[in-house]
Amino acid sequence: METQVQAVERMVEGILADDPQYFLVEVKIRPTNNIKVYLDGDNGISIDKCISYNRRLYKMIEESGIVPADDFSLEVSSPGLDEPLKLYRQYKKNIGRKVEVIFKEANKEETPVTGIAGRNLEGTAEEKLTGIPGGRLEGKAEGKLAGAGITGGKLEGILKDVNEQGITVEEARSKKPARAAAHNTAGGKSIPSKKKELIEHKISFESIKSTKIQIVF
Repeated sequence: METQVQAVERMVEGILADDPQYFLVEVKIRPTNNIKVYLDGDNGISIDKCISYNRRLYKMIEESGIVPADDFSLEVSSPGLDEPLKLYRQYKKNIGRKVEVIFKEANKEETPVTGIAGRNLEGTAEEKLTGIPGGRLEGKAEGKLAGAGITGGKLEGILKDVNEQGITVEEARSKKPARAAAHNTAGGKSIPSKKKELIEHKISFESIKSTKIQIVF
């Protein structure tokens, strides 16, 4: 039997059929019959669009009888910036933006390593990695070591790519200056190096607890 949430989802999908650039993210219904519908678009969604969809959907819900006609409220909006990304299309539209990835707790299972930029490892080897956000990771690497399969903790960086299996995040990490390296000077004062090391992490969706957009001012 169709639930209230499923019924509303079906109505929304019907409305959006004429506007394929927009998509449904989530439907929430509280015990008080407060219905919240979150929509997004490949290029965002305007307030005017949300208002238009709200009017159409309200009438459909009212006529359907899935909730008392005089005892429900409806809100149609885009997800807030503090809401985690839930769908592939949300990840896709946010490529190039800074994100914070929270990982699921580490487990005892072996985690495959897909590589760390700047390091090459030919053949098959056992590798222990340290200094990775979220702590230490143990796993097997085959071919070139160039990214990560990180569990536990979090990672901040630029969302570079997304596919059906997961995402690629580029982390900018400060380089540790060599002991013998000379620092730049200005007015006789030593200036520490500001060079960054870019590290690409390939992360499977299965290892992600949540991904949020970071606002950069």
